[in-house]
Amino acid sequence: MALGRELGQVSGLRGFAKLADLGRRAVGRPCCRKAGRRPFWYAGSARTESGGWVTVSAEEDFRQVGDELADLGVQVSRMMGRPALKDQAGKVFASLQRDGAMVFRLVRDTPEHADALNLPGASLFDPSGKGREVKDWVVVPHSSADTWTDLAEAALSRPR
Repeated sequence: MALGRELGQVSGLRGFAKLADLGRRAVGRPCCRKAGRRPFWYAGSARTESGGWVTVSAEEDFRQVGDELADLGVQVSRMMGRPALKDQAGKVFASLQRDGAMVFRLVRDTPEHADALNLPGASLFDPSGKGREVKDWVVVPHSSADTWTDLAEAALSRPR
């Protein structure tokens, strides 16, 4: 507990969780509840066989999707400063956003497009934030990361 008191007393750590309150949060991470956000472990965390928790970040899930599709000629690259997946022709078909969601280029009026939009928190991609949605691109939140590989395969297989 001494370390918990030290964390609370160090200047610049106001608003950060004390060690005793951390639970599954990492040391030095801001307390999400105070900031009004969901905890970082809400999605992308898994229980290990021993009962502990392992947190998987959106970047790690993105890299895993890229690794699983590497044998199909998929390359991990960047688009607009964010990690992206490119096909053999160098065309981007998926990208990771700043909020941890992944965007997929699924052709509209296809079953994959409809299924992706039916996921909780999914929406059409609006890069400008001004209501100008790109109809072929779907944003899928990190809470649905278990579907990212299937959606990436579908996006890769669709014609441009």
